[in-house]
Amino acid sequence: MDAARVAIRQPGVESVTIFYRRSREEMPAFEEEIHAGLEEGIKLETLVTPVAVGQKDGRLTSMTFLRNELGEPDASGRRRPVPVKGSEFEAPLDTLVVSISEEPETAGMDGVTLSKWGSVDVKEESLATNMKGGFAQHGYRSYRGGEKGSPGY
Repeated sequence: MDAARVAIRQPGVESVTIFYRRSREEMPAFEEEIHAGLEEGIKLETLVTPVAVGQKDGRLTSMTFLRNELGEPDASGRRRPVPVKGSEFEAPLDTLVVSISEEPETAGMDGVTLSKWGSVDVKEESLATNMKGGFAQHGYRSYRGGEKGSPGY
């Protein structure tokens, strides 16, 4: 979401669309960031998987996608996207920004409780970790608010 919000603010940019393979509910982003991005005019196309990039004369022209439906949960706990046969469609575009999730760097954070996503588990209302006097924010905290019952919740 951060990359899309930066992109939409650039001079000359007419539109920005996020293509995401799962549903909005499975997005690993804060709901307030998603809402703010949509308020800024970012379009959100969910349940799609990219399968090909279109080009003409060496220039990007489009991206081909398959629509997905959600299957059983995967190792992350989110429902796995399953491509729908015959649902291929093409979206015109002239710029492609690839933004993928990254794991937070937790080296040197021994004793801090991590969520099942590898981020720091915090109390949602205070951002406190399980370590006395320890707090975490944005890129390091659990996007899901931690798992109930963990020491940091």
